[in-house]
Amino acid sequence: MEPSACRVFRAVQANALVAAVACVLFLLCVVTPLYIHAVLGRSFRGDRFDVAGRPTSAASPPKRLPGVHGRRMDMDGDVDLDASYATIRARYDAEFPPGDTSRAAEFSRSLRENEYRPIEENMPYDVNDCPPRPPEGYPVAWPVLDVIGNWNPDDTTPHLRIHQGLCRFDAATQFDRASAYREAELPFVLRDDPAVQATVERWNRHRPGRSEEYLTEVLGQNKTYRTDYSGSNNLMFYRTSKWKETPEGWTEPTRRWKMSYPDWLEKASNPNFEELGPTMPHWYFQLNYKSPDRKGYLYDELPFFRPTTETSFYLVDIDAIQGINCMFGMRGNTAAMHYDTSRNFIAQLGPGERRYILAHPDQCRNLALYPLDHPSGRHSAVNWTDPDLEAYPHFQDASANEVVLQAGDILYLPTNWFHHIVSLSTNYQCSTRSGKTEQYDGYIKECGL
Repeated sequence: MEPSACRVFRAVQANALVAAVACVLFLLCVVTPLYIHAVLGRSFRGDRFDVAGRPTSAASPPKRLPGVHGRRMDMDGDVDLDASYATIRARYDAEFPPGDTSRAAEFSRSLRENEYRPIEENMPYDVNDCPPRPPEGYPVAWPVLDVIGNWNPDDTTPHLRIHQGLCRFDAATQFDRASAYREAELPFVLRDDPAVQATVERWNRHRPGRSEEYLTEVLGQNKTYRTDYSGSNNLMFYRTSKWKETPEGWTEPTRRWKMSYPDWLEKASNPNFEELGPTMPHWYFQLNYKSPDRKGYLYDELPFFRPTTETSFYLVDIDAIQGINCMFGMRGNTAAMHYDTSRNFIAQLGPGERRYILAHPDQCRNLALYPLDHPSGRHSAVNWTDPDLEAYPHFQDASANEVVLQAGDILYLPTNWFHHIVSLSTNYQCSTRSGKTEQYDGYIKECGL
């Protein structure tokens, strides 16, 4: 039988253990959150500056331009807290006041070096003066072999007569017409929105006497961003998962790097066209911006894509927005024909051009798409520069049209519309998605996707 003294001692030990556990739980539940709050609060406050770049006290809020925020987030979720953006933007706006819309418009239009015309003279509608409501059969489409036979996707030399079926609306005089086509969930191009032109001017205007251009100042000399690399001009999308097996013999079509904007721009600006040929290395520079509070430098740069409580022409369903995705392309960069499962507004922000070959969702069966369980699911397996009609016989039955986006253009792509993209020269493009419609889902389901 255990002596009473031992039993008392063991009881004291047990009580002490319980007390120790209670203390640990108290620290975890009460003290630790307070500590974390203090640390994060100090970290996320960061240095404060006024619009002239002068430091302010932590007790007083920074004086910023209206709508301009210092908080930045790149696609990896890294938050840049140096608060430099407001100062950079203020310097630019002092040099080029933002209220001068005529100056921005003139500059934006000056970047358009080519005038593209429909290849057919007798179109059922004028693509630059379309009717108020979508005409029957809109948009006109042609056999895909005619489209790529007239202008091979590997050829980045502008062809001025193209198979254009999309309407292009002037934002100032034809906005109501563009709204009607959007309501009908049909693709179109909206041109010369003053808010878009202002961004085009900021991102492309040369500023004499400046050692760095505006985008270099904003994005930084050394800060790196996701950049997709390919040994050719084909930058095929792919997504792998440890839960899915990849097809036998499949290899990643691109590699994902981290690269600074100046490094990418140096490669993209190479004047030697032969070094940017289809079989030479190409890079896609990306900014993928998803801010939980819907604030930050990219929303300030692209205010037309900023979600607000008000109705937005470019954000059809504000509750289903997916942030902003920017793809900076160099000559020849090609994204294979594919569809997206949401609405997409795509802004062309200069300086160069980007060609879109489009196909209605009813062409799904003819485009030889990889199945959804393939790393490049939803994308066409056909080599559009030299299609193998024995391997993909239905491709010759496909129909398509095309449009070339220039500085100041915004393309609307409804849910499930197919698009094949070719960068004709160095260009900046940003897009946003907001919700989806189901009216084209049947075509996608019919081809097993």
